[in-house]
Amino acid sequence: MLYAINRLFVVCCLTLLGLQAQQVPDRSFCPPPFDPRFPYGDGPIVLVDAGHSNLHTADGGYFPFASVLRKDGFRVRTVARSFTRPALDDAALLVVVNALHQRNVKNWDPPIHQAVLRREVIVLVSWVRQGGSLLLIADHQPFPAAVSDLASAFGFEFHNGWAVQSPHWSVDFGFTRADGSLDEHPAVTGSRPSEAAEKVMTFEGAAFRYPPEATSLLTFRKGFYSFQPKDATNFDEASDPHIAIEGWSQGAVREFGKGRVAVFGEAGMFTAQLAGPGGEPFGLNVPEAEDNLKLLLNTVRWLTNSLPRR
Repeated sequence: MLYAINRLFVVCCLTLLGLQAQQVPDRSFCPPPFDPRFPYGDGPIVLVDAGHSNLHTADGGYFPFASVLRKDGFRVRTVARSFTRPALDDAALLVVVNALHQRNVKNWDPPIHQAVLRREVIVLVSWVRQGGSLLLIADHQPFPAAVSDLASAFGFEFHNGWAVQSPHWSVDFGFTRADGSLDEHPAVTGSRPSEAAEKVMTFEGAAFRYPPEATSLLTFRKGFYSFQPKDATNFDEASDPHIAIEGWSQGAVREFGKGRVAVFGEAGMFTAQLAGPGGEPFGLNVPEAEDNLKLLLNTVRWLTNSLPRR
């Protein structure tokens, strides 16, 4: 039986801003043992953004994410200022998760302003082209709209909505290698059979189109839609506009010049949280999502050129 967090879309008529507030990092999360890629503190530098009103940071909602990377030997640091070349020069990877413009932190109604300024986008494009790597993660509405300029600079086009699956309007679902929705890319399969992910779960995310130069790791099948509620805090599945997203992606990677880019339309899959008054597991701590850890490690290793060839 799938994890009970397979909520119905109509349940999300609850205040979404309130639901976000009920999610806290699971600081007790302990991942299963794995072979670290580097000795502790000896790996490449990974910067996690905290300078763009991010919902998730290395000290907050992405604390478990940062802990996993540190166990793998990466040196995880926080960048709490604008993206400039000096701030990035020592890093192998920049992670941007659920960035928002300050005006939209407590107001998800349009207009949604760009979280990353144009001059910062120019810096990031140049940095990646010359060998840096970017992991860009944007959850459901309004987060995709807040980073649309940054995503499009690398060829990705977000739909500012909520990905759902009919006929039950589920917002959480699995991608599997068995049905082809989970790709055979090294970011999925790793460098040896024991590192390969077979099934990945995502939780309340968004969908995007990807450029021909990219590979979709998580591909939506028939029966998936992206809803764009007229009221950002309430859903009406009967009247809210929606589009079919068969063939779209919720996770994709590409090479860009000398660097690499990974884009995901869901943040909870790569961290461990406790949701709601009862503190239900949400993310890496969900038993059915055990292979999410493999995807996380493989993706970061691929982005940092730390994934040996088979």
